[in-house]
Amino acid sequence: MNTEESVREQLGKNASQSTSAGAASASASNSSMDVSEADYSMVKEEDKENLNKWLVVKDKIKALESEVNHREKAKKAREIAAEMIANLTFIFKLFRDYPTIEKEYAENQALLTRLSSIMNASAEALKSSAIEYFKRLYPMSDPNKDFAFSNKKGGDQVGQTLRISYHDEDKKQREVFYYIKTHQNGSSSRDGSSAGDVDLKELFVYKMLEKMGIGPKAHFFSTPFSTQNGFYIATRGFPFSKSMEKQKDKFFYIYSQFEHKNKLDEVKDLTTIPVDGAIIHELTKIDIVSRVFKLIDVATNAGNFGFACRGDKMKCKIIDFRVGIYHVYGYEEGLLSGFIAGNGTYNYLGFVGMALRNREPSDKVAEARAVIADLTENTKTNFFTSSEGAYKEILTFVENNSGIWRSKRVLEAALSDLKDYHAAINENFAKFSDEVKLVKTVTQQLTFS
Repeated sequence: MNTEESVREQLGKNASQSTSAGAASASASNSSMDVSEADYSMVKEEDKENLNKWLVVKDKIKALESEVNHREKAKKAREIAAEMIANLTFIFKLFRDYPTIEKEYAENQALLTRLSSIMNASAEALKSSAIEYFKRLYPMSDPNKDFAFSNKKGGDQVGQTLRISYHDEDKKQREVFYYIKTHQNGSSSRDGSSAGDVDLKELFVYKMLEKMGIGPKAHFFSTPFSTQNGFYIATRGFPFSKSMEKQKDKFFYIYSQFEHKNKLDEVKDLTTIPVDGAIIHELTKIDIVSRVFKLIDVATNAGNFGFACRGDKMKCKIIDFRVGIYHVYGYEEGLLSGFIAGNGTYNYLGFVGMALRNREPSDKVAEARAVIADLTENTKTNFFTSSEGAYKEILTFVENNSGIWRSKRVLEAALSDLKDYHAAINENFAKFSDEVKLVKTVTQQLTFS
């Protein structure tokens, strides 16, 4: 059975289980949370305190169900969400150890969506969820003293920066940063009301850039109480690998730092001031990748990309982006004309504009050919190999985490959208590669051999 079939089979099982549970719940009681009938005899003595914390919340949720005043209901929902956030670690452990208790929370989908939307806008919920996720990756680190959070700088989504102290393979003390945010459609408001569905295209792009070697390591996780609203993306900061040998003598600069360090902001004309060709090459790579994937807010944002440098060598890194909202993911007329013109969304300014827009068309095409060679000749980071690997990884993630999505219908639509996008970006890159290889006369009016 291939991965797509496996995902759809799992969705069918989830839907069947959900229908059975719903029928049982409806026949048992009018209320989705019947406190008096619940049996907690299986709870161990050491877990009773956590159970009591849950029962307090459960009683309040039950009372919330019968509240008819909309204003009061919203107020009480915020209070319950705050209490759940305050006790998230304890209740999460209870839910993890006793799945039958977790089902009590999952029975009322309408309230679940409301509460998780509120929690999605909470930095405290993000922190607690991140601790639960990363303490498994760094089991020898103590979250109480080795994990430190700070507010994320800039961006629309709710987010935090996490610094983790750990010991490397040589038992030396190291630290690493993770930049954590809600997904692209996640909340950017105080009450979470703006949160939308997780876009699988965003997860796919993160994983594909990672596999191509031009994006950081990406992690996905959610709150233990959440539907899609409490879904987070964490990207590893520099150093990009736990292996210090791989990072030896390497430095990373976001573009705003790199531009200042190399005085690129002082360059007014590429014909009079020599500029390292590697800079133009890596900027061209970012431009081409952005066009192929239809990404926005990359090279137009000096904080969303940068360069990893070692000696006289450099490599671009895309550390943040947005997947553009388009109804069509392909290019009917091809990509080369737009690439030559530097058109549309990719209205680059300053030195980036000079490097990507204000150069001779023949020079741009020559650089594009070199970039395509970069993205295809290395078997490990080959574009198409990375595409297939990332696609399968996201399908496997969905299979194992399908409960994040609020309904089978929503997830089916997301999977169909991802399938179309995956096929389109492969076609975009193949078409662009062919255009670059076949172009004969390079002017604004292109001719092909």
